[in-house]
Amino acid sequence: MTINWRNFFIGLVIINVLIVGLFLIFLFSPGEAINLPSVNEENEGKDGINLTVTTNKHDLTQLINHYLEEEFQDQILNYKVLLSEKVMLIGSIPAFGKEIDLVMTFEPIPQANGDLMLQQESISLGNVQLPVSLVLRSISDNYALPDWITIDPSKHTVYAAITDLELKSDVNVRVNTFDLEKDDLSFSLIVPNE
Repeated sequence: MTINWRNFFIGLVIINVLIVGLFLIFLFSPGEAINLPSVNEENEGKDGINLTVTTNKHDLTQLINHYLEEEFQDQILNYKVLLSEKVMLIGSIPAFGKEIDLVMTFEPIPQANGDLMLQQESISLGNVQLPVSLVLRSISDNYALPDWITIDPSKHTVYAAITDLELKSDVNVRVNTFDLEKDDLSFSLIVPNE
C-alpha cells in the first residue's frame, strides 16, 4: 500500500508541475497581433485634432462674460453680453459723474472660415437712439480692443476673428453654427497634435 500512495503522490506532483508549466507558457507567450485602425489623412487633418463643442445661449453667455471680466478689468466701460434672439451688449459708461445705460444689438453672421461677424442693428445711450457709425467709430478710436476684433463703422459691423483668438495650449476655436433663434451653437476646438 505504501507503494501505491507514493506513486499517486509522484503522479500528482507531475500533474501539478505540468499545469503550472502550461499556465506559465500561456501567460508569457506573445498574444495575437492586434490590427489597429490606421489614421488616414482625412481624420488627422493638418491643423490638429478637431473636437466639436455644442452649447446653449445661457452657457455661452456665462463663458463670454467671464472672459470679459478677466481680460478687461481695467476698462472704463462696464458691460456684459446677453445672447437672446440677438447678441446684445448691455452696460454703462460714465458721463458727467453718472452711469449712462448703453445697449447695442447685433445680428450674428457666422463666416465660412470659422470667424463671426456681428452686424450692428441698434445702439441706444439712455433713452436716445444713436447713429451706429458714429458710436462704432468712437469705440474703435477710444477703447483698447483685442487684436482679433475689428470694427468697421462704415459697414456697421464688428468682425470677431475667433480663429485668431489665443487660448492656452495653442487650442484654436472656429464657429460652426451660431443660430440664436434655434439655440444651436457649435464650435470646433482644434487641438495641436504635435
